[in-house]
Order: sequence, then structure tokens, then C-alpha cells
Amino acid sequence: GISARTAKLLYIIIIGLFGFLATWLRYYGDQMKLNLGAWEVHCTNSTVPDDAGYYVYCKGDAAVYRISFVLAVFFGITTVGASVSKGFHRGYWGAKLFFLFVMLLICFFIPNSFFDNTGYAWVARVVSILFLVIQILVLIDFAYVWNDDWVERAFPSDGSDDNRNWIFMVLGASLILYMVALVGIPLIFTYYGDCAIGVVFGSLTLTGIVIFTGITLFRFQLVEQEGAILPASVVAAYCTYLCWSALESNPNNECKPFQTSEEHPAGIIIGMIIASASLMWTVLSASQGVEDLLAGAPGDSDMNTPLNDSEGGPLYQAIASDTEEGYDYDDEDDWPETRLWIFHLTLFTASMYMAMLLTNWGSAAHAEGNGDGKVGVASMWVKILSQWLTIGLYVWTLVAPAFLSEYRDFD
Repeated sequence: GISARTAKLLYIIIIGLFGFLATWLRYYGDQMKLNLGAWEVHCTNSTVPDDAGYYVYCKGDAAVYRISFVLAVFFGITTVGASVSKGFHRGYWGAKLFFLFVMLLICFFIPNSFFDNTGYAWVARVVSILFLVIQILVLIDFAYVWNDDWVERAFPSDGSDDNRNWIFMVLGASLILYMVALVGIPLIFTYYGDCAIGVVFGSLTLTGIVIFTGITLFRFQLVEQEGAILPASVVAAYCTYLCWSALESNPNNECKPFQTSEEHPAGIIIGMIIASASLMWTVLSASQGVEDLLAGAPGDSDMNTPLNDSEGGPLYQAIASDTEEGYDYDDEDDWPETRLWIFHLTLFTASMYMAMLLTNWGSAAHAEGNGDGKVGVASMWVKILSQWLTIGLYVWTLVAPAFLSEYRDFD
């Protein structure tokens, strides 16, 4: 049979292809004349404004929910199967693909009422919050792993000669990432500062970056632990991106620059490809990261050790050889069953997150400026709240020794 690593890549490809299909139907489903009666529920009745644009994108949301639901059911079953047998993760591909195809056909005849905010959309919204938290933890973990890897290369613990070029690389990478914030935040004030929400989001982002950068620089004086500037720069750049993305999701067009009335089809197709690739990468990183987070070495209480206890971060794990020390991915005995079901559980949450990502977090209201379904109040607040949570969790990793030194050894 195929290796566990190859099987993982196949699962990732499946979620990427289904993500592309969901995005395609989101934008072009109505042009395909898929006039199924089940799609009309909540899209053409007295409670909906007489708006052709709303009708098209309501049906688009219906398609996204259905595909997300099929993936969620599929990965829910594989989670249970992988927890029982490692062979289930690697094999039965004929039955799995047949099940996906049949479920995909059946789902289009399920009434929209099953997917509204009292049904699947509500469940997906709750589960997606868990996936967002996983993303944030993986990002912070990756930042620490990256820093520790390059510092170890600069000052090897095995006693070999120091190579200070790696320190310059750490400083260079940190400078580039901080430049994202130093350039991005003034641009946010320049182009989004006409509305109060742009000023508030930009100010809070700047304040948060200044606070955790200050704590990083003076961490030794505060908690008697060395700080690391590279993780801080990663978080700073990510927070700047989330602020911009949140403001771009604002349905009030007067608060955003560069508005166009219609997007070119080529731009939409390129966007769908990027979105699918991004979804695949996010799932790959999150699944690998959560496996390492939950399957770390028992009894390891050193908070200075990154959350990821294995060598390298998600990217390294994804491209490392199958026989990288510590795990032989072609040997069932070296692939713990817990890691397999954790991987599938992450894909289960990602399947629901995909639905929220493409439908403005299940919001039933299509406000002004949301004709293409890519913006909305719900999406805007989810993104900015994710930023605040990122800042909070990162600050906690910096100050934890001051509060938990009596319970854990941080040396």
C-alpha cells in the first residue's frame, strides 16, 4: 500500500480540489443553470429582497455549504477510522472516492434549511473558531522553531565552530518582517483613516506591536528569560496583514480605497487558484503543527522549548525525507495512531472553516459592498479578533515565566 506520508498528501489534495470546486460554484454556479429546487430555500421567498445579485450569491453560499458538509462528513469518518486502524489511513481509496462522489451528488438535493444559521452553518462557525486558534498556535510555534533553528546553527550545541552569519540572517529576516509593519501601518492610516474604524484598528495594531516588541527587548529584565526578536517580527507582520485584511472586509465602500464595480474573470480564477493553494498549505501546516503540539515528549515542561517538539516547523516536516530521524513514515510502528487521527480531525475542522471563509462566516445579511460575497461585518470582526488573540497568546508566551515559575521549570 501507499505510505502514510503519501496518503496525507492525497487527503490534502482532496481538500484543495474540493475547495476550488466550492469557490468555482460560489462565483459561477448560477451561470451553469443548476436550478435545483433545494437551492431555492431562503434565496427566493418573501423574506429576501428582490435582488438578483443576492439570489446568485445565496445560491453560491448553498453550494459552498454542501461541499463543506461532504468534506466534513468524509473527514469525520476518516478520523474515526484512523483512530481504530492505521490501515484505514493508507488504504480503501476506491471506497473512499466512491463515497465522496455519491455524497457530492446527494448533498445538492438537501434543502438549504439544513445549512442555515440554525443548522450546519452554526456548527461550522463554532468549529471554525477552533481551527483559527490552531492556526495561531502553529504560527507562533513556527516563529519560535525558526528562531531556535537559526540560533542553533549560529552557536551549535554540539561544540562545533560558531557561524555568526546565521545571527545576521536572523537580524535581516527580522528587519524585513518589521518593515512590513513599519510600511503597512502608515499605509493603513493613509488609505483607511477616513473612517473611525480604520483609525481604531490601525492604532490598536500599532499599540499591540509596540507592547510585545518592548516586552521582547526587555524580557530578561521582566522575567529573567532571554527574548527573541525573530518571533516578534513574524507576529508583527502577521498582525499588520490581519489589520489590512479586516479593513478590506468592511462592507462600507466609503472606508476602502481602490473599489471597482466588477472584477475581471481572470482575476477571479487566479484568486480561486491562490485560495485553494492557500487552503492546502494552511491545512498542511495546521495538521502537522497540531500533531506536534499534542504529541510532544511527555514530561517536557521547559517552556523555552518551542511548542513544536520535533525538528523543524511545519514546512520542514512537510518536505523532510520519509526516513528523517525520529520517524520512519513507511514503518507503521514509527507512526503513532494518535498522530493519524489528529491529522484527520484537523482536516475535519478545516472543512468547516472553508465554508466560513467563502461565505462571510455564515452571515445571512449581504450588506452594501458585499455583492461578491467576499466582504462583510462578520468576516471583518473575525479577522480583527484573530489579530487580538494572536497578540494575546504571543504576549503570554513572553510573560508566562513570571506567573508560572512556581509550577514549571523555565531554565
